[in-house]
Amino acid sequence: MYDKLENKQLSSNCISHQEIAKVLHADGSSYKMGTLVYGTYEEIEEWCEKNDMWVDKYLDHVNPSTVYNTGEWVGTGLSDPFAVSVPFDYRESRAKGNFNTRGVDQDKW
Repeated sequence: MYDKLENKQLSSNCISHQEIAKVLHADGSSYKMGTLVYGTYEEIEEWCEKNDMWVDKYLDHVNPSTVYNTGEWVGTGLSDPFAVSVPFDYRESRAKGNFNTRGVDQDKW
């Protein structure tokens, strides 16, 4: 996606614009033991160029829980679109509890 007026790349936090890819190092070895990366097509390609990597394949129909448990977001938007939502206390302006990245309340256990 590009801004037509300024001809610059726009980032998108919309989950429908996200691509999921398996990337490899320049020598052909897997990235972090097969960790998937996700972002827009342009963000993934730019990230690969910066890190001397290449996309082995783009994947379709990946379970969202697999992506947020094992994937790495390489996007540039405001927040990770696959992040788990947690209850929020608007009066205190913070999450209702101490949640980890998988959405589990650490204070409960």
